[in-house]
Amino acid sequence: MHVLMMTQRVDPEHDVLGFTVDWITALAEHVERLTVLTAYEGSHDLPENVSVRSYGKERGFAKPRRVMEFQRHCLALRREGIDSVFAHMIPQYVLASWPVLGRSCRYVMWYAHGTIGWDTRIAHRLIDVVVTATPQSFRLPSEKVFTVGHGIDMERFTPGTVDSVRGRLLNVGRIAPVKNTHRLVEAVGILRDRGRPVELRLVGGLSRADRAYLTEVRTTIDDLGLGDRIELVESVPHDQIVDEYRRSGLFISASQTGSLDKVEVESMACGTPPICCNDAFLELVTESSLESDQLTFPPGDVATLADRVEGVLDLAEREYHGIATNCREVVATNHSVDALMETVAGHLRGSVCV
Repeated sequence: MHVLMMTQRVDPEHDVLGFTVDWITALAEHVERLTVLTAYEGSHDLPENVSVRSYGKERGFAKPRRVMEFQRHCLALRREGIDSVFAHMIPQYVLASWPVLGRSCRYVMWYAHGTIGWDTRIAHRLIDVVVTATPQSFRLPSEKVFTVGHGIDMERFTPGTVDSVRGRLLNVGRIAPVKNTHRLVEAVGILRDRGRPVELRLVGGLSRADRAYLTEVRTTIDDLGLGDRIELVESVPHDQIVDEYRRSGLFISASQTGSLDKVEVESMACGTPPICCNDAFLELVTESSLESDQLTFPPGDVATLADRVEGVLDLAEREYHGIATNCREVVATNHSVDALMETVAGHLRGSVCV
């Protein structure tokens, strides 16, 4: 089976999209030939049955030129023979390639986002299958939708060999209003006032639209006198982010997107317990052996978030490591990249009943 995968970036060093290389590597184990069409090609070391074709963002091509290159590659691949298409996250990949490939190829689309736009609705009508991380990450009722987990590389995201510092808190992700980063700052202030020796590392990029919010977060840090306890780090490459999880004792998040954030699952895979308020995270906890009164808090309730952190700080070492082990087991069972790509390959072949 010759599969075409369309994705934004093939670059293991990218902070947000570096994981795509893990997915490509895992999918390649289940298909005879995998061609990846991407906007940006960075350095990579992929299996022999994988070839990468770029439509030119890394070469500085303007958008009209990239559109032409995308279509040129699609036409060439139709002549070479493509059996199935795996469109990763961007519904417009489906819309742009369908006139060329749609009549002869089976389409599977990965989509994991709380918002359903017009392009997603149209793409959904055209394709055969949608795969998504959780029920909350594709909010369009459909018999085409299959929940397959977040696809975490369990060999990359592993606990460290050196014990983490329990009071070292971590958040990874965009600094944005929907992520409620300022609430995390306020929680650290409460913990400081209670005499707890905690520190927080905020790791994440920033969109242009959120620059004003970053100023708000920095002002909150200064107003609370937390400059010596909170560190802002713009971004960390994907192939280095695992060290951030390993060094931290807890991952905390006040995000209210409603969906299960991938970074929460990555932290669990590394044995770093997360404390979160997302509905999807609460569902994950309640359906597992984890305790919701230890790892979840009501959205916006900063005092309870601080209480939860204190509760974990006060656990005996054996209890803490028990939670860490259970976190990793939950990810291995429900969110591994190997299981995800085996399922995706089945859908691409049409061998999974839909």
